[in-house]
Formats: sequence, C-alpha cells, structure tokens
Amino acid sequence: MILEQQSLFWVSVPISSDKNNIHIKVTDSHQREVDLNFSMVKEKSGDQNKVINPNSYEEVKDISQFNFGKYYALIIGNNEYQSYPKLKTASNDARKVEKILREKYGFNTKLLIDASQFEIVSQLNQYRYDLSENDNLLIYYAGHGENVSEENEGFWIPVDGDKNNKKTWVSNQSLTEIIETMKSLHVIVIADSCYAGTLSAQGIPRSDLLETSSEKLSWYGVLSETKSRTVLTSGGVSPVYDSLSGGEHSMFAEEFLQVLSENNQVIEGYEIYKKIIINVKRENKTLGQTPVYSPMKHAGHEAGEFIFQPKSFSES
Repeated sequence: MILEQQSLFWVSVPISSDKNNIHIKVTDSHQREVDLNFSMVKEKSGDQNKVINPNSYEEVKDISQFNFGKYYALIIGNNEYQSYPKLKTASNDARKVEKILREKYGFNTKLLIDASQFEIVSQLNQYRYDLSENDNLLIYYAGHGENVSEENEGFWIPVDGDKNNKKTWVSNQSLTEIIETMKSLHVIVIADSCYAGTLSAQGIPRSDLLETSSEKLSWYGVLSETKSRTVLTSGGVSPVYDSLSGGEHSMFAEEFLQVLSENNQVIEGYEIYKKIIINVKRENKTLGQTPVYSPMKHAGHEAGEFIFQPKSFSES
C-alpha cells in the first residue's frame, strides 16, 4: 500500500476468481477508520485478463420513469476583486460550467460574474421561494475564500468583500442555513476556493456492489425520493490554485469540465468526484490540493445523491 501526503492510498489487490468481493479497512494514526466494500469481476469476453468495476458494468441512460423534477444552477465566478488580489480563471471557469450545464445537461442556469455579497445572498434566498420539492439545485462558486481558524468557519469572498471585515463576506453558516430551508429535494454545492472543505461533514459511505442496470435503476428510484445535501470542493481546509502554468482554467475546474464533457450516461456526484480524483492522480497534479466530496454539514442531508443526466436522455 502507498500512502500519499494527501491521505490517498493506492493498493494492488490480487484477483483469483471470476468474481471477487473486496473488503478494505483503513485505520490512521488517530485511530479513525474507514471501511470499503466492493466487487471486481473479470470481463466475460474480449480481454480475459481485464478487470472492471461492476458499478460501471452496465450503463444506465434512461431514468425517465422516476420524477427527478427540474434542474437549476447558480454559477458564480469572481475575478475582479476590490480588496483582494484579482484572479485569472474564476470567471472563465464559471462561464464554461454554465454553458455545459445548460446545453448538455438541461439546467436552468443563472450566471453571476464578479458578484457582490448582496447579489449572491439575494439570489440564494430567491431559490427558497422559486423551487419546488421535486427540483434540483446546483450551486457553483469560483473565487477567493477565507477561514477564521478560531471559529473553524469558512467564507466565500464577494468582489466587494473587505479583507478586514468578515461581515462583508458570505459565511458557510449562512449558506448552510439558506440551503437547509430550501424545498428542493436535492442540492449540491461545488466550491472551487480556498478553505472550501469547511463546508463538508464526514465522508459518504459507499458500497459499489451494483452489477446490473436493474439494480442501478432501483438505486435511482430510492434517490429520487430521498433528500440530499452534498458538497464537492476543490480542496480541504487549505489554499487551492487559481491556475497552473497560465492555463485558462483552475486545476479543479479543468478536471470537472472534462468529466462533464466526456460523460454520456446518468452519473452521480460521487462518481464525478471519483473520476476527478483519478484524473488528478494520473496527471500528477495534486500539489497538496485534494478534492473532497461529502454531505454538507447541518444542511438537512438524509441520504442519497445528486444525479446528473445528459439532456438528450432526460428528454427522450
């Protein structure tokens, strides 16, 4: 087993039969434990030595039998700060995320570029009144973040945020309180900013044992009726990178956009997170920054997931 600085581990698992049930239990130096159960099977045709994850063994492209409601997205990208250093990629990231969510995934989008505190909070509050119980809301934020360590509280920084006055920022607490009172059954927050990890709670326990499309359809049926409040962040409680080598996107946004662009099936938030982690590992981009995916703290999460479905499938 290889344990990296970002607490990711990589282990080789021997495969001895057609189907292998794997149980991995990890304990760190603080005696915190994580259990993971999954299965791996050998492909029945073609390359006999190829091992695949049964969670993607049969794709699911149509979940129209379930009522997932309408999809909405608030996308915020802040570059032109008044009291903070200007950013290079946040606005461009937001525009590209808005475009792919609207055109490929059928979201009703609201794009805020260089947004003030009033604009951000007002739009969030508006969704409390506009969205129904069957609707889904995605909130994407790219911009500066702050952390008040003595309070263990994170903040988003609007373009008019004053460095010396946290009352001009948008706190994770106020964001959580707004989301907790929303009627929407499913809400996901995607935050590409420093200290965004303060939004997250403990990890989501998973058991990837869904081998057939019928099993996955049953799972989606459960999700369609279960309240979820999840958060995907570009890093934990530490600074994150605006861009690498002068690129057009932040490291996180580049990987997130790639996953959304390449995906052609129904996909969960957790699956997007896994693909991002794999891409980051393969391209050796971590640089001390590791994305995090978990329930959102104190926001009313019950269980389940946020589901993304390409527009062509949801309309067919």
